[in-house]
Amino acid sequence: MQKERQMNTAGDLKFYDRAPLCTCALGKYLANWKNTEFKPSPVLLDEIDRCLKNGVYQNHIFFFENLGVIEHTDARKISYDDALIFEQIHLDVYKEFGFDIIVAPKGLTVQERCDFILERVK
Repeated sequence: MQKERQMNTAGDLKFYDRAPLCTCALGKYLANWKNTEFKPSPVLLDEIDRCLKNGVYQNHIFFFENLGVIEHTDARKISYDDALIFEQIHLDVYKEFGFDIIVAPKGLTVQERCDFILERVK
């Protein structure tokens, strides 16, 4: 679904909430949690390769600093400590694939977050 959305968008500048690298990070997190080795599927590796070779994403990503709390929902049952582990795995995966990470600090309003990002993509 993400690939389909990506391929059907127009314009020079696009923002994505998730990427195949996020799926890779999730796989690594789950493997870490189960104390097993993570081996990405060929489909995932092909999609990561396609995105990197075709320059789908700019070399820098925006990562929003965690707020220091977790609000549990039916979909989000992770503990805060586990969220910190998952956050670090996410950062490590993006660094592993050569991305520069720009951390948007916590405490910003929605408008300030937008301004923070737009100032850095011009």
